[in-house]
Amino acid sequence: MVNPRRIVENLEPMLQRIIGEHIRLDISYNDEIGRIKADVGLIEQCIMNLVVNARDAMPDGGFMKITVDSILTNEDSELKGFDNSDLELIRICVSDTGLGMNKATVERIFEPFFTTKPLGKGTGLGLATVYGIVKQFDGHISVNSRPGKGTTFKLFFPAVDRELTIKKHKKPEQSISGDETILLCEDEEIVRNLMGIILKKAGYRIIAVESAKQAIRVAKENTSEIDLLVTDVVIPDMDGSKLAGYIMDVQGDLPVLFVSGYASDTIEGLELMRERTDFLNKPFLPKELLERVRVLLDT
Repeated sequence: MVNPRRIVENLEPMLQRIIGEHIRLDISYNDEIGRIKADVGLIEQCIMNLVVNARDAMPDGGFMKITVDSILTNEDSELKGFDNSDLELIRICVSDTGLGMNKATVERIFEPFFTTKPLGKGTGLGLATVYGIVKQFDGHISVNSRPGKGTTFKLFFPAVDRELTIKKHKKPEQSISGDETILLCEDEEIVRNLMGIILKKAGYRIIAVESAKQAIRVAKENTSEIDLLVTDVVIPDMDGSKLAGYIMDVQGDLPVLFVSGYASDTIEGLELMRERTDFLNKPFLPKELLERVRVLLDT
């Protein structure tokens, strides 16, 4: 159980240094803020990502406001989907007076790898990570923005000892969920964490590693327990094709999903491109990942 107000208070000196002197920062809290069931480090990551995005949206300066308060579901228009009108929530808002976004951009803002920043200035994973973390702790996230009018992000988390129910909340479709064990090999931490969150939310057991060496060791330690290998094509200590070969020597005929930011025609030389092997090109949507995984497991 963590106190969101305490988290923001501890971050405040760092936040001011991050945004610079050209942006005015205002932070406010309710007197009584309840606790939420979450991880301090992950909530800090959410706040930092939102603050950095707000800063980047105000290159010529502006005003940023962070608020932390306790509300009921009927006290915020963004929470019309909640069944219980008396449900207590902790709300964290980050707003800016920056460039803002049009409707088309807002609709895609939480997609993995989607970014409006210039090439080399952003991975497109910051807001996707925030979305994944909020959902991991049974929360809700909303965004309001207009070109030239700034942006406001709101994070909602259930106060402890209160049950969160959302009328329109859907569990992962049966066709793209499961309970199998997936070995995930991805050297880029933020991508690995995001894919892990997506797959775990669909019910899968995930063993995530950052190198081929670690993946081979895990495969040897979990003989016959791994149902699918998901690996990046380009790994620092070994290419994905060779890794798949080593894993299959230990595990037997295992389905493999290769993932890469390169065009699919660059992997024609992969040794294992056959019936139980597939390729997913970055960027991709969570549903696309889950669909490919399910098809391979059912083949």
